[in-house]
Amino acid sequence: MLFSLLRQFFLLIVFRAGPQDLPATNQALYIAAGFNALVGFLVAQSVDGGLETALGPAAEVAVELALLAAYVGLWVWIREVPNRFLQTLTAAYGVNGMVTLIAWPLLVASPPIEEIGTAQPGALAFLILTIIMWNLMALGNVFRHALNMALPLGFLLAFIYFLIAGFVVTSFYEPIS
Repeated sequence: MLFSLLRQFFLLIVFRAGPQDLPATNQALYIAAGFNALVGFLVAQSVDGGLETALGPAAEVAVELALLAAYVGLWVWIREVPNRFLQTLTAAYGVNGMVTLIAWPLLVASPPIEEIGTAQPGALAFLILTIIMWNLMALGNVFRHALNMALPLGFLLAFIYFLIAGFVVTSFYEPIS
C-alpha cells in the first residue's frame, strides 16, 4: 500500500489524479501523515541543525499536521462534504510531503532564515518560489476536486492555508522576548 500511495501522491502533484483516487481509509491517512511528518522533520533537521535541536522541528511538524487537518476539516464542514475528509486530508498530506521531498535539496542549499533578507536573490530563490507555487497549485487542485469548487477558489484556499501555516511556522523562529 505504501508504494501505491506514493505513486498516487506523485500523480497528485503532476495533476493526473485527485483526492477521489485515494483510498478513504484511516490506514492511508496514517501513511500519508507519517510520510509528510517524516519528510518535514528530515528537511527541518537538515535546514535547522542537528539532532540536538530535534524538539523544534518535531513540534513544527506536529503543529503543521494539526493545522492542515483542522483547515481541511473546516472546509469539508463548510462545504457540507464530511465524507470526503479522509481522502482530502490524505491527499493534502501526500502533496505536501511529495513536494517537500522534491524541494529538499534546494532548501538545504538556501541560506539560513536569519540571512534571507541580506542574501542576493538568484536562481535558487526563483526555483524555491517555483516549487512553492507548484505546491499551491497542487493543493488547490486537491481542494477543487474535494470541495466541488472552481479551480481559482481551490487555489485561493491553498494560498490562505499557506499564509496561515507560514505565520504559524515562522513563529517557531522568532526570538522569545
